[in-house]
Amino acid sequence: MLGVAMTLFATLPALADHHTQHGEMGGHAMMAGATMPEDGAVLEASPEQIMIQFGHAMTPQMVRLTTLTGEVIDLDLGERAATDHLMLAVPELQPDDYTIDWRAAGANGHVMSGSFSFTVK
Repeated sequence: MLGVAMTLFATLPALADHHTQHGEMGGHAMMAGATMPEDGAVLEASPEQIMIQFGHAMTPQMVRLTTLTGEVIDLDLGERAATDHLMLAVPELQPDDYTIDWRAAGANGHVMSGSFSFTVK
């Protein structure tokens, strides 16, 4: 019994990593390497831009900004080539809680996605 418990304990981190990396619809959820604003940031004013740092070159497919009440603000990606980071201008944001959801594809077509949140006071 102790051996089974030790084996389970040793595999839990790997199972947790597997769960956080696999998203819906066969894609993978991936936390961006760095974001601006940082995840969980509380800002005194609206950011002029958002930045998402990818782990490797990705072709951005979608970036969506959502308010706490569910209002969706689609951000225009224009024509984007593969890049290891994405910088987008955002409109003037009112005080609220915001979530950024993004989706991008790797060179092999594999889709990755992630999200981060921030607050404008």
